[in-house]
Amino acid sequence: MKKSLSLALAVLMLFGMLPIASADGPALEERSYPFYIASVEDTTTEPIPLTFVNGVSDLPYMDLESWAELVSEIFVVGLDLSDYQLVFTSDGSVATLTRENGYTMTVDAEKDTISFVDYNSFLRRDSEDTMLIDILSACGFNEEGENSLFQRNRQVSFDRYGREITINLADYAIDVFVQDGKFYIPLQTLNDIVLSPACSLSILFNGEALFFANAACFVDEETGENNDFYDLYYGVPARSISVELAEYNMGQNGISSWVVDDRFYGSGW
Repeated sequence: MKKSLSLALAVLMLFGMLPIASADGPALEERSYPFYIASVEDTTTEPIPLTFVNGVSDLPYMDLESWAELVSEIFVVGLDLSDYQLVFTSDGSVATLTRENGYTMTVDAEKDTISFVDYNSFLRRDSEDTMLIDILSACGFNEEGENSLFQRNRQVSFDRYGREITINLADYAIDVFVQDGKFYIPLQTLNDIVLSPACSLSILFNGEALFFANAACFVDEETGENNDFYDLYYGVPARSISVELAEYNMGQNGISSWVVDDRFYGSGW
């Protein structure tokens, strides 16, 4: 995994560690951190750049395109999902991530919204049986004018789109913004809305490094005791959090609660 990720991460690092000044937006600073993949031994060869806004050092953002490239690489190499792909496109204040199965996630920085034409299908790890085709385009006859035989195709679906969802981040005091053509979103927001529901893992930040993990990664399978990964993650010095992070957490907790309701109980928005 280390070698496969190195090229993509080198691209992400190209402009890392540089302050970004803009007269049209907040002051941004990029800092790069080691990235551990579920264990102390498994780390990427290149650090991962995070962006911090207006000097707030404990509330990391990532630009959406870089995040999509990183997640695509993790899913393909680390989770062995060879078909998984997130393609980034943008037009003005609107950015779109398109899965290989055609489902999309749309970010509107002007409205502070994230929209899905079908939330569950966008999150599916395996694209099999999720590609949409237009059933209305089927006339029922082949080229010879004979009745067509409909056969199951595991790469497409005759199902209609699922429930469209729009998450209004402004309702939770969470800001998405564009600067110099890059779309910046808090890392934890991307974790809670996309990454964690899709694979039960998140990209965690402890102030000194990034960790692709969940709670199970911090416990020894045989003894049930905290392992070296736990010590690495929680071994940083205790510190007070910023007011900005505290306010962000209040809003993000609301989004996290909705994700749990929608994904596990079906009672979301």
